[in-house]
Amino acid sequence: MKTLLIDIGNTFLKTAAIQNGKPIEGKIFQTSSIRGIKSVLVSKNISLCVCCSVVPDATAKLKKLCRELGIKIYFLTHRDIAGMKLKYNSPEDIGSDRIASIMGAGTHCPPPFIIVDLGSAVTCELVDKNGVYRGGVIFPGIELSLKALRAGTALLPEVKFSRPRKGPGASTPECIKKGVWAAVSGGIEKTVSCFLAREPCAKVFLTGAGARFFRKGDFPFRYRKESALVFNGLLQFYKKNV
Repeated sequence: MKTLLIDIGNTFLKTAAIQNGKPIEGKIFQTSSIRGIKSVLVSKNISLCVCCSVVPDATAKLKKLCRELGIKIYFLTHRDIAGMKLKYNSPEDIGSDRIASIMGAGTHCPPPFIIVDLGSAVTCELVDKNGVYRGGVIFPGIELSLKALRAGTALLPEVKFSRPRKGPGASTPECIKKGVWAAVSGGIEKTVSCFLAREPCAKVFLTGAGARFFRKGDFPFRYRKESALVFNGLLQFYKKNV
């Protein structure tokens, strides 16, 4: 049975195959054109999909596509988390990508740990030393911040993000990049420092597309980049439930 792991985010749909018991990251598609994944499902002779999604419309379209192709499909929810308790007022409101990343981090180290996922939104999660998910923080990510500035102002231009140089910006695009960088990196630093005050021994993971912009020394705490946390979580769900 050939299985495909799928992470449907607000901007991108990412895929991974399972090889030697590990997720191997594959093709990436725009979530807005989700039917583009059909070529992968057919060419790879996929018979089962294991997914997390934060986009209901894309979820419905993928379900329909899998029905058309005769492919079984399973979606991760908060009910599928194992070995941890969720201290959250409405667990059903936790994005399944956040659940997957928590499960994925648990394959790298025991609690406590902190996850910073830099996607369209930045999500920061805290799992304490007793394996209890204590909640998190959500704020706009790099691309969402750029889009908000462009859509909400009359004169600010559209900007393609790159890591800004030190010092004040000498052009409007550079000022925008520096401002977004300061907001996102400052939000991460403030949040993680607050979490570490509660759990000083927590390991910190950076994941998501935006993690590529950060380097050693950007924060006063140590962190580890893990691009496949969500897929590791989906793989655990697959092994235990499918």
